[in-house]
Amino acid sequence: MFKKIALASLISVAASGAYALEAVDEATLSETTGQQGIDIFTTLSVSGATLTYTDGDGYAGTPSYANSGDLVISNLGMSGSVKVSIDAGSTAAGPDAALKVGILGTTALNLSLDGISVKKTGGATSYNILTMPAGTTISVASGYNLALELGKGGSGHLGRMTGNIGTVTIGDNTTTTAKVAIVDATNSGQIGLSRVQVTGVNLGDGTSNNFTNIDVCGGSATATTACAAGEDGLKIKFGSASTDTVMSGLGVTLNDVRLGSATAASIGQVSISGLSLAGTSVRIIGH
Repeated sequence: MFKKIALASLISVAASGAYALEAVDEATLSETTGQQGIDIFTTLSVSGATLTYTDGDGYAGTPSYANSGDLVISNLGMSGSVKVSIDAGSTAAGPDAALKVGILGTTALNLSLDGISVKKTGGATSYNILTMPAGTTISVASGYNLALELGKGGSGHLGRMTGNIGTVTIGDNTTTTAKVAIVDATNSGQIGLSRVQVTGVNLGDGTSNNFTNIDVCGGSATATTACAAGEDGLKIKFGSASTDTVMSGLGVTLNDVRLGSATAASIGQVSISGLSLAGTSVRIIGH
């Protein structure tokens, strides 16, 4: 008993920077001992990065494009604050054990890039697919939460995402200048937008089946909770059924849509509301 009070007093002195002793009661002490694990607080400041995806065998067609090509995201930047929590645990009987990594967005996450282009691997000439002027950001509101279980975890999934993100915004509509442009390099035209806004983004609240699940399916002949028999690839699923609340009530708004040249007149605004992706799964695999 004396040792616990003495230890608690020393911690209080160190935390406050003052030389006054303050004993911590038994109830409080029981909450602060035995809670092991690691918390990492990170403030992101990433700029100037280039992300390249190389397709080594191209694709068939007339004319043939059967040589390798690169998809390039240029001048990629990222800012925001993130809390990473790390814990390792096992079942009482064993041998099942897992590493759990939690990633919590404590502030908004802001992404920026100059654009997306395609080029011949090793070539100097690139063709824009999508452009974004300097200063244009993709903003994700704080509160997103990703829990990863590495090893053999109890959730039956590699990762589970939760969090009511709310709104994801690309660009702004304070001016009529295109902040996002989808480019037709062959015909020198584009689809220009001053802002793309997605509302109602909800990855789930963690109750019942209201999660966004992430799994890597290994092609096993035996089906699992997440993967069908023989299924390969990275799989993302929003909840388990159309009645879940994950990614339901989505809205998409495209502001100042311009078709043609960069100076073409706007056709106005296009909006979609009441969109639900609950129960939808996406599987990504090579071919």
